[in-house]
Amino acid sequence: MIKYNNELSKEVIRERIKLRKWNINKDQFIKELIDTFNLTDILYNYIAINQFNSIQSKQLLNPLLWEYGHILFFWEHLIFTNLNSINILITNPDYYDSFKISRVNRYRLQEDNKLLSYSAIKEKMDENLKFIIESIKEDTSSLFYLIRLGQLHQEMHIESILYSIQLLSLSLKPEINRNFAVTLETNILKDIEMIEIKKGILNQGVDNSTTQFYFDNEYPQFQVNIEKFKVSKYCITNGMYLEFVLNQGYNTKDYWLEEGWNWLIKNAYMYPIYWKYENNNWYQFQFISLSITQYIPLQMNCPVVNISWYEAMAFCKWKGVRLLKESEWEYIAKDYDNMMHLENANLDYSIRHTISVLEDKNVNRNGIVGLFGNCWEWCLEPIYPYDGFIIDPVYREMSYPYFGSKRICRGGAWSTPSILITPTYRNAQAPDCNIQYIGFRVAMSWGK
Repeated sequence: MIKYNNELSKEVIRERIKLRKWNINKDQFIKELIDTFNLTDILYNYIAINQFNSIQSKQLLNPLLWEYGHILFFWEHLIFTNLNSINILITNPDYYDSFKISRVNRYRLQEDNKLLSYSAIKEKMDENLKFIIESIKEDTSSLFYLIRLGQLHQEMHIESILYSIQLLSLSLKPEINRNFAVTLETNILKDIEMIEIKKGILNQGVDNSTTQFYFDNEYPQFQVNIEKFKVSKYCITNGMYLEFVLNQGYNTKDYWLEEGWNWLIKNAYMYPIYWKYENNNWYQFQFISLSITQYIPLQMNCPVVNISWYEAMAFCKWKGVRLLKESEWEYIAKDYDNMMHLENANLDYSIRHTISVLEDKNVNRNGIVGLFGNCWEWCLEPIYPYDGFIIDPVYREMSYPYFGSKRICRGGAWSTPSILITPTYRNAQAPDCNIQYIGFRVAMSWGK
């Protein structure tokens, strides 16, 4: 693994940040920040009231109180210190630094009552928001990059809190809502419709002329020759994935990579983690509202989500297809006009679940549906740095610890804010991750 242990001086950090060409409307920036902090308040108030015990899922989740403190830690020790803030720091790096404290020790800190209280963290977060807004009003420099970095880190944890709440709610053994009002699905998709994509040249990643925020793993830009291929018009749906399940997909070792099969056996999965089979009917567990998470009838035309990379790969082996290469995904994702990639994308926190692929209005020029929003999409490869990679001067652990291990996922889910979704943003998760809102679409080489 590449290691970047040398600390940078504040002067070097500031000079590197100033190389970024920044263009943002102050009023819009402030509004987006307020939205981020308000949503964080809503989620943690809900958690505090319901007293979720994340120890029940300590192998998969952080202690929720620790995660809240970690968000504050990031602002204090990575953002404010580089803004030369005189704010008092209340978080202890030895408690909240995710690269110093293992998950096991995070739970020990909680059990030993060494973590800050919800009220103490919230009080400091409210104070910080006021400070940030004043900084934006007074400063016009490229140091706004720091504030956006803190905001996007917080948004990543908002998404984490959402899927944590869902997993913890599952441990409460929810009932099936047989009276749930669902749209009658009369046109259930069964066949995978493929769209042919012509060969071309992709300028992958971002170039240094961009005025938009980007992370270190998205740079520098380089050219890729894209060969002709076919891609599914829609993400694989629940109905399509159910066929894999019914055809003994979880009982046939030949469909699975060796490490995927070992993961399957260890966890005794017979179908996706949030599915349930009872009285000859299939159900799925999802948000109805923040306070209502229950089983509803399986929505056949919604993308299958909470699927690990191993499960997606097994489906592809069964179906004789493959996952998209990362470059292929970006190639079709850049086939929009400017910011049209976000038009009609399902990015609505108030909905809190995926929508039917037939209702998804996010369509590119080739007629490919739902590349942005609704659900993340697994790609074939692990994440690696682009040639010429330069580590972020502030968020130094954003990418490099995961090179070669985590798998790429692209496009964003319903739980992802629009400010975090671009055609070049490279999310990556462990191949066994099945608690995040990740699905997949499939591809084939031309002529198959």
